[in-house]
Amino acid sequence: MKHILIPTDFTIASLKAVQAAVGAYEGEQLKITLFHLLEPNDIGSLFRSMRNKHYEMVTDDFNEACQILHNRHSTAISAMHIKFGFGTTVRYIENFLEGLKVDTIVHCGDIYLQETSPRSVAMLPLLLRSGYPVNTLQSPRAAQLSDLNSLPQRDIKIPKEREESYATTK
Repeated sequence: MKHILIPTDFTIASLKAVQAAVGAYEGEQLKITLFHLLEPNDIGSLFRSMRNKHYEMVTDDFNEACQILHNRHSTAISAMHIKFGFGTTVRYIENFLEGLKVDTIVHCGDIYLQETSPRSVAMLPLLLRSGYPVNTLQSPRAAQLSDLNSLPQRDIKIPKEREESYATTK
């Protein structure tokens, strides 16, 4: 099984990288980690109840799109989940990737990732300098995006609770 890390800004467009990865690694089982990097909290806030507040960035539409992608590509995607990182250095990224046992990083060169919150960090330069293999793909053509294009474009909703793992198959 190949473990792929995909940077995301929690927009539907950023999920094009998931489809690109499925196409690029056709025939392989994939574990996909959707990754977003934030500035670290102060030590005191790590122990406060607001420490999971960053999950508010994950909208219902994004969750729905993740579930659709997982269902449509269930033979290729064995697991897909979201992870947040809290650091601003290449060393932090290297340790994070090593801890997750990531095999490769995948991103679409034609998709610009926005900083979702004031604490978001421009993660792509750090990922590129990490020394891990990076596969830069082109996002799939519109005809290949029927599952993402079928999603309704609604206003952003803030979910009350969020689980870290969307789906796992054995």
